[in-house]
Formats: sequence, structure tokens, C-alpha cells
Amino acid sequence: MLEGAGLPVYMDFSNLQKGDEYPPQLLEAATCSEVVLVVLSRSFSRRFWCMVELEQALHGTSGRRPVILPVIYHPTEDVDSKAAVMQYWQEWKATELNQSRPDRWHKVVPEHWASNYTYVCDTIQGIRRQQQGPKDTDFQLAREAAKLALQHLSPAPPTEQLFGVAELQADLLKRLTSGKCQGLWLYGEGGIGKTALAKRLFHALASSGKFLSKASVEIKDSDVADSVAQTYQQLNSSGPSDGLSAAGLQAMMRGKKLLLLLDNVSCCEQLDALLPEAYTEGSIIIVTSRMKSCRGSNRQQVIDQLHHLRVEPLDPIPSRELFLEKAGLSTISDNLAGLGNDIIALCNGLPLALQLAGAAMSEHSGNPAIWSGVLAALKKGGLHVDTQQRLQDVVQRRLSAMPHGQQSMFLDVATALSGQPADVVLDVWKDWHGAEAAMWYADLVRNCLLRPSSDDRLQMHDVLAAMGRGMVLDQQSPFYGSRIWVQDNIIVGAVQVRELTP
Repeated sequence: MLEGAGLPVYMDFSNLQKGDEYPPQLLEAATCSEVVLVVLSRSFSRRFWCMVELEQALHGTSGRRPVILPVIYHPTEDVDSKAAVMQYWQEWKATELNQSRPDRWHKVVPEHWASNYTYVCDTIQGIRRQQQGPKDTDFQLAREAAKLALQHLSPAPPTEQLFGVAELQADLLKRLTSGKCQGLWLYGEGGIGKTALAKRLFHALASSGKFLSKASVEIKDSDVADSVAQTYQQLNSSGPSDGLSAAGLQAMMRGKKLLLLLDNVSCCEQLDALLPEAYTEGSIIIVTSRMKSCRGSNRQQVIDQLHHLRVEPLDPIPSRELFLEKAGLSTISDNLAGLGNDIIALCNGLPLALQLAGAAMSEHSGNPAIWSGVLAALKKGGLHVDTQQRLQDVVQRRLSAMPHGQQSMFLDVATALSGQPADVVLDVWKDWHGAEAAMWYADLVRNCLLRPSSDDRLQMHDVLAAMGRGMVLDQQSPFYGSRIWVQDNIIVGAVQVRELTP
């Protein structure tokens, strides 16, 4: 079950090889694992190796402590008291004193072991088996354990390649790890690369093993309640998050050493709900926003601890490299050089614009008409138009060339389906649009209009999502009034309801 969920799992009956030294292999696994699932059966507290491995997991010498996740297999009333555990191991030591196992005798510290067991049973929230007997209950328990373990593992490294910011990334990481700054406030226009940079920094810090409490939260619109639930679930996934208030999140964060990424902050209300009331020593907080700062927040003391940095557009060389990479080219042919240079220049170093313009050429890299069309879209409205408007014109041009069903899929994610499992949504799309839906989905990803997350959930850049929602609200759009979504607790887009033709 755990391996089926994509977890590398150590189990002595399958991982120990002939010739391996039994105790060192077990102790190394307990110390070096990122997550340790402790299955608390009735006899756990009286099993020598169970207690030794728990000791290693809690107090090992690897320099990092794994996340301990209790799986409580027996009824609560069967949990041994601290006094009972200590008495058992004191009697065990007295019995074993004259036996031939001095190696085991010296490992047993009754009072310490009793404290470990009580700590895991009483202090850490775990998963409880609902009832005894049925096999389906064991299956559910295993599934919940796998889900909980996945949430505590370090995030998968971002797959998107970054251009032109390697030195900046290294410098910021050095500042954060050396203690020169307690966090970052990264700001700049939409599509400038704030999120990509922040996620790489978060991944490097999360993988260090120095943070037991970490959360990376993508804030959508101003739905504070959803963001509070996301944050709480990542920081303390064993507790219920439904209906949790911001005050409850604050209480849980108080005094904890946190690694926290708040992506796409747009108002003080979000900061008041999601930032801790006070900075705790050793914590690192990263915020991305289009705002330079947020005066008026109740968390101003924490915000002032952050190093504020404007993320600048790419220089000409990395701009060209990014454009070529998305276009699938190593260089631009002589007959297209003029068009290519103009397209890159009009993107103004904005990574999202370069990605979309390059991707538009990926299937027609040698067709001058396609290059001219993209250039015309970028020039639409005159040179005084800002990059964001030019970007919208490129996206609209790309969408207009797509089949109706593919346009519909783009709008589904822009309005309502961001964050949903890609495989589940794709099955629905196949029912609606037929077998072509899979090809259309791959094409949307290739053209940088969708970007699946590391856990294969649907994602879309917030700039593109805003464009998609704008199409639904635009009376001149064929998709006007075709969808609804909730924003600020208000149903938006329900101007009229149309039945979309698959």
C-alpha cells in the first residue's frame, strides 16, 4: 500500500540482504528515514526491537529527526501507562542481568523508554483504527497512513527550468541558511518568475531536514478559509482542518520553528490569517506578491523581518535561451532572425511571455507566417501597451486556433478545476469531449497553458487564470457566462448559462 503510493519504504523482511548486520541496518533506517510510521499494537511497548528503533527515531545521531507518525492499532484503553512500561523493562533488566545478552541489556533504559512511548501515544496525533476485525478497516488504515506520510515528505524538486537566476538563487539560499535574513518578500509583476524562484528555495530548505513544520501554500484569489485549511493540513496533517479558524491556525503555529511559503499574496487579510503572530527563532518565511509591501497588516512586525526584493526581468541572453528552449530550437535561422529578435524584445524579459511565445512556435518553428502572427499579436495596440496586455493577446491568438473542446478545457481549469487531480479530470474530459481530450490536454501542457504539479494536479499560472475568467465575463466572448466560480464568497460568472457543445 505504501509503496503503491509512491513511497520508498524500508521493511526488514524485504530490505535486509544476506550478510547484512541486523541491528545496524535497522537502526540506520530508523535514524535516517524522513518519516517513521510507528504501528502501536498491544504488545509494542514490550518488544525490545520496537523500543530500540523508537529510541533511534526520536534521539538518533544523524543530525536530523524524522517525522514520527503513530498508527494506533489498538483501542485507547489498551495503551500502557508510563509507570507500567517502566516497571516492565526494569523487571526485564533484572531478569536479563545474568543472561548471555549483555549487548541488549545495556541498551535498555526503562525510564527513557517509558517516556518515549508515552510521548508517541499521548503527545503526537496519529491515525486510529476505527474498529477491530474487518480487513477493509486495515486497508483504510494503510491508505490513511500512506496519505499522511506523503504529506510529510520533502516536496519533489520543481521540474521547470529556470533561466538567468542561478546566481540570485544561490545568493538568497546562502543568506537564508546563514541566518543573515529570516525570510524573503519577493515582488514583481505577474509572470516575472517569483513563484518558480520561491519554490526552488523552499525545496532546498525543506530537503535539509531542519524543519519539522513546513508548508507551501498557493493562495487563490482571496479565499482565506481555503488557505488556512491548506496551511494547517501541511503543518499538522494529522489534525482536522475543516472549519478551522485563523485563530486555530495561529495557536498551532505559536512558538514553532516554521518553513513557510505563501505564494501570490494579494491583501493584508491573507497575511493576518496565515503569518504567525510573532517570528520564532530559526523560522524562514517566504512571501511572493505583486505588492511591494503590505502596510496595515497586523503582522507588520513579522513582515519587517523579511528581506524585500524585486524580481527583475531577464537579461537579453537568458531571455533568448528561454524562448529557444520552449520553441524547441538551438538557434534561429537567418530568415527568421529578425522576427525572432523582435518577438524576444517585445516580451520585455518576462519569463511567462517568453514561454508562451516560444511554445507557440514549437510545432511550426520554420513557418514564417506563424512567427509573423505571434509578432503581430505582441504589437497589437501599439508599443505603449504593457507586457501583460501583450501576453493576453498572444494567449487569445493561441486559444482562437484551438478546437472548441480544448478551449473549454482551458477555461475549466481557469475557473474551477485548478488543484484537482489531473487523472480524475482527464477521465471527465474524455467523457465530455471524447478520446481527443488526452491529446488536447498534452497540447495545453506543451504550450505552457497548463502546468501539472509535482503530485500531478492541474495548475495554471494565475495570470492565465485571470485571462480565462475574463473571457467568461467578456460579453464579446463566445464563452460569456458559460461558467461560475466562487470568489470572496460570491458566485461569479453566472450572467447566463449556456450548454457547451462538446
